[in-house]
Amino acid sequence: MWFDLQTPRSQDFWIAGVTMETGRKIRYHLQRDWWGVHFNSSRDDTLFASDGGDPSQVAYAADGMWINLLRVQPNETVTREKLVNMSRHNYVTGRGGVEPNVHITPDRKWIVFTGQFAEGPRHVYAVEIGKANASTKRARQSNRARNHGSSSSRYSSP
Repeated sequence: MWFDLQTPRSQDFWIAGVTMETGRKIRYHLQRDWWGVHFNSSRDDTLFASDGGDPSQVAYAADGMWINLLRVQPNETVTREKLVNMSRHNYVTGRGGVEPNVHITPDRKWIVFTGQFAEGPRHVYAVEIGKANASTKRARQSNRARNHGSSSSRYSSP
């Protein structure tokens, strides 16, 4: 079981977990800008995705508006890869925004999330997880209402 742990709140950030069978506690420390409103893990718990947050949210991050891939390292730390620049996304749900709510696909090839980068409808996006640097990662935009999950256009992540 995994959860967002802050010790104390808004100051020190962790992805924390407990192995239910053994009671073993696990903590991966996060830099402030790596925090997200939501986290998701791969089925083998070696990858985590974070959907970031705007500066008004609990982390008060200066550069936190990213879809992040967090890779667990052999020394039980995580590294961050910025996958999608979310600076034009409206995170504020009380003002018509949407939380991206990231999901890692079971095959570990994509991170799927929602976004609203301009006025109008929200869309579903997927960014490819790969070994290329963040500027070459491709994302697919899908308008759920119109296309029922099929690909409608592409853009490159900055």
